Amino acid sequence: MTVEASTPVCRQQLDNSVTRIFLLPGDLLCTAFGLVGESDHRQVLRSFFNMMIWGAITIGVALALAL
Repeated sequence: MTVEASTPVCRQQLDNSVTRIFLLPGDLLCTAFGLVGESDHRQVLRSFFNMMIWGAITIGVALALAL
């Protein structure tokens, strides 16, 4: 019963870890550009950077698998 009670907590920690890894490239670039905090500018640029980076990775993997 202890394992069942701790499962949602472990799941939440895993979800937070995956989210942080997914947002890490955009966060690093926003910090490099000097955008601090959770301003609207940082959110928009972080989304843009993440789309560009993860899109390039996805296309690269798809091409590697296709060829």
